Amino acid sequence: MNQQESIFTMLNQLSEQLDRPSVVELVELYFENTAATLARFKEAAHQGKLEKLSQEAHALKSSSANLGAVDLSAVCLKIEKSPQLNANTQSLIDQAHRGFEEASAIMKKWITNTH
Repeated sequence: MNQQESIFTMLNQLSEQLDRPSVVELVELYFENTAATLARFKEAAHQGKLEKLSQEAHALKSSSANLGAVDLSAVCLKIEKSPQLNANTQSLIDQAHRGFEEASAIMKKWITNTH
Protein backbone atom coordinates (compact mmCIF):
# COMPACT_ATOMS: atom_id res chain seq x y z
CA MET A 1 0.00 0.00 0.00
CA ASN A 2 1.44 3.37 -0.96
CA GLN A 3 1.29 6.48 1.20
CA GLN A 4 -1.81 7.94 -0.48
CA GLU A 5 -3.72 4.69 -0.11
CA SER A 6 -2.63 4.45 3.52
CA ILE A 7 -3.71 8.00 4.35
CA PHE A 8 -7.01 7.70 2.49
CA THR A 9 -7.73 4.38 4.23
CA MET A 10 -7.01 5.77 7.69
CA LEU A 11 -9.01 8.96 7.14
CA ASN A 12 -11.94 7.00 5.71
CA GLN A 13 -11.87 4.67 8.72
CA LEU A 14 -11.81 7.65 11.07
CA SER A 15 -14.74 9.16 9.15
CA GLU A 16 -16.74 6.01 9.83
CA GLN A 17 -16.07 6.35 13.56
CA LEU A 18 -16.38 10.13 13.80
CA ASP A 19 -18.22 12.67 11.72
CA ARG A 20 -16.35 14.16 8.77
CA PRO A 21 -15.98 17.66 10.29
CA SER A 22 -14.25 16.08 13.31
CA VAL A 23 -11.79 14.27 11.04
CA VAL A 24 -11.09 17.48 9.12
CA GLU A 25 -10.46 19.26 12.43
CA LEU A 26 -8.15 16.44 13.52
CA VAL A 27 -6.17 16.76 10.27
CA GLU A 28 -5.92 20.53 10.67
CA LEU A 29 -4.60 20.08 14.22
CA TYR A 30 -2.10 17.56 12.87
CA PHE A 31 -0.91 20.18 10.35
CA GLU A 32 -0.41 22.78 13.09
CA ASN A 33 1.23 20.42 15.56
CA THR A 34 3.51 18.84 12.97
CA ALA A 35 4.77 22.19 11.72
CA ALA A 36 5.64 23.11 15.32
CA THR A 37 7.24 19.71 15.95
CA LEU A 38 9.42 19.98 12.86
CA ALA A 39 10.61 23.39 14.06
CA ARG A 40 11.51 21.77 17.39
CA PHE A 41 13.41 19.04 15.49
CA LYS A 42 15.72 21.67 14.00
CA GLU A 43 16.06 23.52 17.29
CA ALA A 44 16.94 20.35 19.24
CA ALA A 45 19.47 19.27 16.62
CA HIS A 46 21.04 22.75 16.53
CA GLN A 47 21.33 22.73 20.33
CA GLY A 48 22.73 19.19 20.40
CA LYS A 49 19.78 17.83 22.39
CA LEU A 50 19.51 14.26 21.13
CA GLU A 51 17.06 13.16 23.85
CA LYS A 52 14.68 16.04 23.06
CA LEU A 53 14.91 15.26 19.34
CA SER A 54 14.17 11.61 20.05
CA GLN A 55 11.11 12.50 22.16
CA GLU A 56 9.74 14.82 19.48
CA ALA A 57 10.34 12.19 16.79
CA HIS A 58 8.55 9.55 18.87
CA ALA A 59 5.46 11.74 19.23
CA LEU A 60 5.37 12.64 15.54
CA LYS A 61 5.96 9.02 14.55
CA SER A 62 2.83 7.98 16.41
CA SER A 63 0.54 10.79 15.27
CA SER A 64 1.65 10.35 11.66
CA ALA A 65 1.04 6.60 11.76
CA ASN A 66 -2.43 7.18 13.22
CA LEU A 67 -3.33 9.23 10.13
CA GLY A 68 -1.68 6.86 7.65
CA ALA A 69 1.42 8.96 6.96
CA VAL A 70 3.59 5.86 7.01
CA ASP A 71 6.57 7.36 5.16
CA LEU A 72 6.87 10.22 7.64
CA SER A 73 6.36 7.81 10.52
CA ALA A 74 9.23 5.64 9.24
CA VAL A 75 11.59 8.63 9.02
CA CYS A 76 10.62 9.65 12.54
CA LEU A 77 11.48 6.16 13.78
CA LYS A 78 14.96 6.53 12.28
CA ILE A 79 15.38 9.92 13.99
CA GLU A 80 14.07 8.53 17.27
CA LYS A 81 16.54 5.63 17.20
CA SER A 82 19.51 7.68 16.00
CA PRO A 83 22.42 7.04 18.39
CA GLN A 84 23.99 10.46 17.86
CA LEU A 85 23.60 13.81 16.17
CA ASN A 86 25.54 14.00 12.92
CA ALA A 87 25.15 14.88 9.23
CA ASN A 88 22.78 11.94 8.80
CA THR A 89 20.51 13.42 11.47
CA GLN A 90 20.12 16.62 9.47
CA SER A 91 19.40 14.57 6.37
CA LEU A 92 16.67 12.70 8.26
CA ILE A 93 15.19 15.98 9.50
CA ASP A 94 15.11 17.22 5.90
CA GLN A 95 13.39 13.95 4.90
CA ALA A 96 10.84 14.50 7.66
CA HIS A 97 10.05 17.96 6.27
CA ARG A 98 9.58 16.53 2.78
CA GLY A 99 7.52 13.67 4.19
CA PHE A 100 5.23 16.12 5.95
CA GLU A 101 4.80 18.16 2.76
CA GLU A 102 3.83 15.02 0.87
CA ALA A 103 1.51 13.72 3.60
CA SER A 104 -0.21 17.08 4.05
CA ALA A 105 -0.80 17.39 0.29
CA ILE A 106 -2.43 13.96 0.29
CA MET A 107 -4.55 14.83 3.33
CA LYS A 108 -5.66 18.07 1.68
CA LYS A 109 -6.58 16.06 -1.41
CA TRP A 110 -8.69 13.73 0.77
CA ILE A 111 -10.46 16.73 2.35
CA THR A 112 -11.20 18.21 -1.08
CA ASN A 113 -12.38 14.90 -2.55
CA THR A 114 -14.70 14.03 0.33
CA HIS A 115 -16.79 17.20 0.30
